[in-house]
Amino acid sequence: MRFRAAEGDLDFMDDQIKQLVKSNDSCRRLTALEGVGPIGAILLFATLGSGDAFKNGREFSAYLGLTPKQYSSGGKTNVIGIARHVANRRLRSVLIQGARAYVNKRKEAASNKDEWLLALVARGGAGRAAVALANKNVRTAWAMLTQGTEYNCKPSVGNAA
Repeated sequence: MRFRAAEGDLDFMDDQIKQLVKSNDSCRRLTALEGVGPIGAILLFATLGSGDAFKNGREFSAYLGLTPKQYSSGGKTNVIGIARHVANRRLRSVLIQGARAYVNKRKEAASNKDEWLLALVARGGAGRAAVALANKNVRTAWAMLTQGTEYNCKPSVGNAA
């Protein structure tokens, strides 16, 4: 009995989220990014807004902890992992989870971005590729929201019509 009630509540909330994304043009445009679903789009828009709080996409990505930590001394640079103590862990985890799902689903390249992603999976593994995709999505989202543009994914050279 409780399970059916909880299931009905989840369906109701999913419908509410989908309607919210449809009614907000910025959220609708953000869902076009690879691995960004309705919840990720809403969280991105709620955190980023118009994007004026950040100088560029890299600054926003660093704010979320999607850029590598860097320890440098005496001309020697060490780049180690990503920062885990950041302002918005929820958004970062939703973006990485969506990117991870996209990486695991993608088996062949349909765009230039997919070619980059598959090469990255081959070099560094699926986990690193998912974080790199989330980082790229955040930077793209910043550009889309600050410039008011649609997401334009170019097809790969082999798939061009």
